[in-house]
Amino acid sequence: PKKLMVRDVLLELDKMLRRLIGEDITINTSFAGKLTPILADPGQMDQLIVNLVVNAVDAIRDNDVGKPRVITISSSQVYLDNIFTSTHTGSTAGTCLLLEIADTGSGMSKETSDHIFEPFYTTKEQGKGTGLGLATVYGIVKQNHGYITVDSTPGEGTSFKIYWPVIEDIAEGKQEEEKEEESREPQVPGGTETILLVEDDEILRNITCHHLRHRGYNVIEAENGVDALEKASSAAVDLLFTDMVMPVMNGWELGEKIKSIHPDIEILYTSGYFDDRWKNGNISPPEERFIDKPYDPREVLVWIRKLLGGRS
Repeated sequence: PKKLMVRDVLLELDKMLRRLIGEDITINTSFAGKLTPILADPGQMDQLIVNLVVNAVDAIRDNDVGKPRVITISSSQVYLDNIFTSTHTGSTAGTCLLLEIADTGSGMSKETSDHIFEPFYTTKEQGKGTGLGLATVYGIVKQNHGYITVDSTPGEGTSFKIYWPVIEDIAEGKQEEEKEEESREPQVPGGTETILLVEDDEILRNITCHHLRHRGYNVIEAENGVDALEKASSAAVDLLFTDMVMPVMNGWELGEKIKSIHPDIEILYTSGYFDDRWKNGNISPPEERFIDKPYDPREVLVWIRKLLGGRS
């Protein structure tokens, strides 16, 4: 976790979110007054926002033709008093950053909204959703001692409100100590090479791609091994960053086939399920070419720069 200004996070994600939702949906962002920093993991905060926006897009796509297609992201600072906490079990009194993501989508019944944070619960048709997006959001909020509510009416849209504790006033000595730590922290490196990013999780792919492009890399996106091979055959690629566990073709098979097209390519593998089943099949990427999920996109930048060395 680091000291974050949510305004900065939203401004950095803005272009990626607009590309994600498409031109047929309007996204509005507003910031009310002075906002105090919060303590949060940047990667988790990106994931939380993108998950909620993707959920809003899906709800809007279910709208009848002619209905408004708007997503509103707003942030403000509020104080939760004892009256609020007594009627909202799980909330804690104090000053919070309020992040609200609302949409004009199809809305939900109370019965549905009572279950949406449960793992694997989904109202989408088979193959269109895992039921983990909102469960992940809920987990992130709870892990950081926050509170989340949902207000939804069928046909009238949905509003998610996240109450995130702000960082209390820090003594002057502590502030100086943090400044010294920040000055010692190495800068996250970037580059100009071409990265082939292969990930079947659309949300994770978008977040990682956003961070790579922000640091100067040219990124080619692919959702599976077949798609990646086709794109690699018509483009110069310096590094392949691929998930290991994918349908049709796993990351190891993809890496071996891409080497025949680009013999000098560097490869970085990732997985959240890397265990003995790979090793038993003699498939075990060296430690310097493997990063565990979940990962911080900035950590990926460091690994990529190590592998590419001084090519830039």
